[in-house]
Amino acid sequence: MWSVIALGGVAGCGAFPLGTGAAPNDPVPVGQLVAQGVFSTVVAAKPVTGTVTILKEPTDGSYVIRLESLSAPDESGLQLIGVAGTTTVFSRSLRAITGNQNYATGLTSSLTWSSVSIRNILDPNQNYATAQLQSP
Repeated sequence: MWSVIALGGVAGCGAFPLGTGAAPNDPVPVGQLVAQGVFSTVVAAKPVTGTVTILKEPTDGSYVIRLESLSAPDESGLQLIGVAGTTTVFSRSLRAITGNQNYATGLTSSLTWSSVSIRNILDPNQNYATAQLQSP
């Protein structure tokens, strides 16, 4: 079953400075809920909390990754990694370590999203946290 979320558009996908103390609060994008999950910390010394939703835009069929109530370690080099099946399909620098954030992926092909992770580019083989995604 698909849910339609209709509050706002894909706004707030730009850069937001780390360490400023202010957290982004992007509006919830319009779209069909495709997958969702909760971050589970992998590295105890680098805790990450928050939820992930994947939405499909009704206008162009592209996917948006939304992070809600994010809290991540205060360090530079954090990356957001989206995986469909076993293939990394999205990788972008994390805009901020806290807040509600939207990431426009530009991907329009049919995908079965499996997970979203946060890791540091200085240690790309170690995820700090992973959200295993499930269909709604």
